[in-house]
Amino acid sequence: MSIEDIRALLTRASKWSIFVHRNPDGDAIGTALGLANLLKNLRGTSVTVKVFSPSEVAPFLQWLPGFEEFVVVFNSDRAKQIADYVAHSDVIVCVDFNEWGRLEEMYESVVPLIEDTRSTSGKPVVVLIDHHEDPRIEADISFWDSRAAAAAQQLWAFICAIGAEEFVDTDCATCIYTAIMTDTGGFRFNSTTSEVHRLAGMLIDKGVKPEEVYTRIYASFTFERLQFFGMAILYRLRYLPEFRTAYMFISSDDMKKFNIGPGDTEGLVNYTLSLKDTVLGALFTERQPGIIRVSLRSRGKLAVNEIASRHFNGGGHKNAAGGVITNMTIEEAESYWLDVLSEYASVLRNK
Repeated sequence: MSIEDIRALLTRASKWSIFVHRNPDGDAIGTALGLANLLKNLRGTSVTVKVFSPSEVAPFLQWLPGFEEFVVVFNSDRAKQIADYVAHSDVIVCVDFNEWGRLEEMYESVVPLIEDTRSTSGKPVVVLIDHHEDPRIEADISFWDSRAAAAAQQLWAFICAIGAEEFVDTDCATCIYTAIMTDTGGFRFNSTTSEVHRLAGMLIDKGVKPEEVYTRIYASFTFERLQFFGMAILYRLRYLPEFRTAYMFISSDDMKKFNIGPGDTEGLVNYTLSLKDTVLGALFTERQPGIIRVSLRSRGKLAVNEIASRHFNGGGHKNAAGGVITNMTIEEAESYWLDVLSEYASVLRNK
């Protein structure tokens, strides 16, 4: 579609469905809510917007402007309601993911429906706003660039393309700023370019309060969550100097003991790279017996998205990726992980 086609779509489309991936992070929720707020500013009461999440959203993101108005969390009771809304949507937007499988629990309820209606009526229009490699969603409109620091940076590209910068108010800007801040690790990752800083500056000019955003995201731990982080670092952290690797395995019992919910492990994996000379860090969290989520981080040229894709049925970015281990106990998964590390021994030692 041309920019003129997109502007025309924005004028006539009255029902929008915005989807984020399972366990949505700050980039996913911030970008989705940034778009939702923008659409409301553009169209007022003539547009209906819903943001659908396949799973619960971390409490430290629920303060974002528009959260209670726009976000619907999927569950079996809501499946039909969501399907009905999606079936009559003019536009489907995929935010911060580029393959339908990232919807997980929501997949069966919405993806076949989207594909069927597109094949029979040509609707809804599918829009992709993302920055992950190897997109597999056939989108009608794509604002995608794997070099972008965050999906929110691609949302800003969309806003600029349609000339809607004046409709970005403080609420919209706060969502976008939060998305970029969290996906750049507080503006410290290599993806933090001068362009990212200029965009942050423009968003601050729109009324964003950086200290307030930082405090709400990084300094709003519950007592139990802070205790959990301490326990994980003291008792679960393992360091293998021969591989320049640090990792943690967190059991489902650990999660229950500290009442750890969705998003509460966010940021824990980054402590594995706090050790001097470490080039690879990993966090393994057993959400339930037999399902272990994998988060990988690296420094420099070590591409953890390749490791995630090859060994953990996952993917992501070069220095930040994830995946899953199924049908293994914690002990079996750790043994498997050590075998994986042995395979990359020469690479890790030479980094």
